[in-house]
Amino acid sequence: MQPAIVTIDISSVSASPMVCPRSWVEAANWLGTTQPTIMGCRKALNRLNDPLSAELYEEIRRMVRFCDRRNNGGGGRCTRREYMRLKNLGREVLDQELTKQGVM
Repeated sequence: MQPAIVTIDISSVSASPMVCPRSWVEAANWLGTTQPTIMGCRKALNRLNDPLSAELYEEIRRMVRFCDRRNNGGGGRCTRREYMRLKNLGREVLDQELTKQGVM
């Protein structure tokens, strides 16, 4: 019996890695915020001891932008606590609210 030949199309896979800062100080600078703000986001996400990764940076970026909405007229509910409440309702609910708020 001949072995089957399988072809995998990888033309739609991105070869470029996600952009990620090299340190938490650099992450704060990229986001235009302070290190205590970044620390507060990491604490709210319960990821205070996690190393910096592209995925964690993106999550913090979304949270920072969501909370910035409060300061820019987006309403008093744009807080870390509200972000986590939405996240706990499910990724779809969070993404829908982030899209509505103009974060995504």
